[in-house]
Amino acid sequence: MTNPQYAQTAFIDHTTPTDNDVTVIPVFADDHFGKKGKAINKELGEFLSLNAAFAADFKGEAGKSIALALPKGSSYGKVILLGMGAADQINAGAVNKIATGLSQTLARLNIKSASIIGDQCAKMTQNADEVYAAIAAQICENGYSFDKYKKKLKAEKAPESPKLDFIVKNPKVAQQHFDALSILSEGKMLAQDLGNEPPNVLYPESYALRIKDLLEPLGVEVDIIDVHGMKHLGMHAALAVGESAGAKPCMVVMKYDGRSDADKAKNPNKRPLGYVGKGLTIDTGGYNIKTRSMDLMKLDMCGSASVVGAMYTLAKQQSKANIVSVVGLAENRISESSYLPGAIIDSMAGFTIEIGNTDAEGRLVLADAITYLKQAYNPHIIVDVATLTGACIQAHGHDKAGLFTNSKGLVKAFTRAAEQSGEAIAHDPIEEKHIRAMDGKLADLTNSCKTTDPEIQKAGHITAAAFLQHFAEHGGKTKWAHVDIAGTAIPPSGMASGWGVKLLTSFANDQAEEKAAKPKAPKL
Repeated sequence: MTNPQYAQTAFIDHTTPTDNDVTVIPVFADDHFGKKGKAINKELGEFLSLNAAFAADFKGEAGKSIALALPKGSSYGKVILLGMGAADQINAGAVNKIATGLSQTLARLNIKSASIIGDQCAKMTQNADEVYAAIAAQICENGYSFDKYKKKLKAEKAPESPKLDFIVKNPKVAQQHFDALSILSEGKMLAQDLGNEPPNVLYPESYALRIKDLLEPLGVEVDIIDVHGMKHLGMHAALAVGESAGAKPCMVVMKYDGRSDADKAKNPNKRPLGYVGKGLTIDTGGYNIKTRSMDLMKLDMCGSASVVGAMYTLAKQQSKANIVSVVGLAENRISESSYLPGAIIDSMAGFTIEIGNTDAEGRLVLADAITYLKQAYNPHIIVDVATLTGACIQAHGHDKAGLFTNSKGLVKAFTRAAEQSGEAIAHDPIEEKHIRAMDGKLADLTNSCKTTDPEIQKAGHITAAAFLQHFAEHGGKTKWAHVDIAGTAIPPSGMASGWGVKLLTSFANDQAEEKAAKPKAPKL
C-alpha cells in the first residue's frame, strides 16, 4: 500500500531565514496578515502588503498564492504569500484548497525546500497547530501516485519531494495531529490503490483475499461468502449479475467492535452500524453493453474500496465504533449464460425483479448485500456506498456525492460528517413517484424504470436509490442512507480518488461518540 509520507515534513518552533530559503507566509481573506506575517512585513518595509495589494487576482482566497522575489540584501530569499481564506471559516474543505494550492505552486516553481509560517489571527477559531498539521497531511495525500506497473519509471530515479518545515507554536501538538490524520490518509490511499488496480489483477476472489490480508492483522474479523454460500442464502440478484463470469462473485463481511469490554458486557446485543459497498471489479454493461469509457469500469468497485478503507482507518484509529460491513464483489460480463434484458430474477429479500437493463447491475448486488446485512446483523443504520449512476454526475458533477435517505436525522448526521471530512454531499429527497417508478410490469420491481415523465427521466439517481429503499425497509423499516459516489470517486482524470473513506470514518465515529467517550479521531 502507498505510504503517505511526504519527504522530510517536519514541525519546528523557529527558523532562521537565509537568502536561499523559500518562506511561505499565510494571508487571510482581504489581505490580512497574521501576527508573524505582520512582523515580517514590517521588517521588510511593508513590501509584502504593497505587492499583495497590487495583485489584482489575489485577495487571500483559500489556495491562491503569489510568489515574490525580495530586494537584494533582504534577510529572506523568495516569499510565497499563501491564501488561507476567511480565518473563521477554515474547515476540512478549506484545508484541502490551501494544501492543493500550495502543492501546485511548489511544483510549478520547482521548489525543493520551504518553510511555512504557522501563522494565525484573532478570528481563527481552530487550533493553529492543528490547522497547519492538517495542511501538511493533505499535501502528503496530494503526493499520491500509482506507479506499481511502471517498470521503466521504477528503474529511473524518482523525483525528489520537497522538504517542508512548518513553523508552529507547539510542534508536539502539530506532530500528534499530523500522525492521527495520516491514518485517514492511509485509508484513503488504500482505497485509491484498490480502485487503480487493473481488473485482471483485482477480481472478486483476489480482492476478497486482499481485504482479509489487510484487515485481519488490525483486529477486523473477515468472512468470505463464496458463490456456493451465496446460492445457499438465496442471493439470486447478485448471482444473476456475476455467476456467469469466469471469476465468480462473492460477498465479504467485515466486523469490528472497538467498544470497551465493560461496554460489551453491559450491552452484548447492541445493534451495530452497517456499511455496504458495491464492488463491480469490471462492468461491461452485460448485453446492454457500454459504448464508451469501458476501460474506466474497473473503477465500478470504488464504493467497496471506500468501505474497506474506512474499516482500515477505524481499526487503526482504535475507534469505539461497533460496525459490520458487507461488500458485494462481482464481474458484469457477457457470456452464453449471462442474464438477459427482459429476464425476471429473484432476490434474497423475496422480491422478483424484471431486468430492464443489464447495465443497472450494481443495485442488484447491493440489494442482496443489504438484505443479508439486515437479516444477519440487524444494524440500527444501514449506509450503502456505490458508483451507481451517471445521472448523479449530471446532477452534482464531480465535486459532490448524492445522498438519499429515509431519515431526516441522517441528513443532519451526514451533513455534519461532510463538513468534518471535507467530502461534500448533496441531498436529494426520494418521493413516492420515484418509489412507484420502480414497480415492475411483470414482476414486483424493475431494475431500470421506463417512463415518459421527463422529470423522472432526469432523476435516474433518485429512482436507483428508491429501488434500494425497498430492500432497506423490507421486513421492518431501518434507518438507511445511500451515497452515490459516481462523480466523486471517478474524477475526469480517470484515477481513483479514494472519496468516501473520510466521510464514512467521520460518520462512524460520530455515531460511536453519541454514547461513548470520544475516540482520538481528528476532525480537521
